[in-house]
Amino acid sequence: DVALGAPPLWTRLRAGKFAYVRMSLERSRNMLLDVEGVFPKKVPTSVSHAWRAAFKQSHRIRSLKFDCACDETDETIEWLDRIRPEFPELKTLFVRFDPGGIWELPPMFQKLHDNPTLETLRAYELSFASARKLFSAHLRHLELHEAVFPGPGDLASEKELLTALKELPQLR
Repeated sequence: DVALGAPPLWTRLRAGKFAYVRMSLERSRNMLLDVEGVFPKKVPTSVSHAWRAAFKQSHRIRSLKFDCACDETDETIEWLDRIRPEFPELKTLFVRFDPGGIWELPPMFQKLHDNPTLETLRAYELSFASARKLFSAHLRHLELHEAVFPGPGDLASEKELLTALKELPQLR
């Protein structure tokens, strides 16, 4: 009974089962949330409802971690494009794309560039151009793993990366 009434124990959500997400959102009350999950190639109804419920509370999301197993032809991208949540409290974003996938950030996240609260960005298999859209002056921690550049060993890409890093005054 103690755990059921302790909001901090319900702030970590795994967007998968709608009933669990709904229950966690209720029990976490108005506390900030840490949300994680997968955007599969085809979004099953239960996952769709779970993500929608979580994104309806996007104003409470402190960290967001997701794996994207989709490509530009998938209905998942269309589904994500219809969702337009705001993330005013988001401090940490962790994105991982399947190798050989689209490597582009879904449009719903591209406006995070102007998010003054985003401090940590960890991206796997994301195009540098897409990751660059998330760089803001408040970014303190940046990890780009297997970043996709226009051309391998492209000197212009390396210069672009160095220029971008110089524009991040709080980066450690």
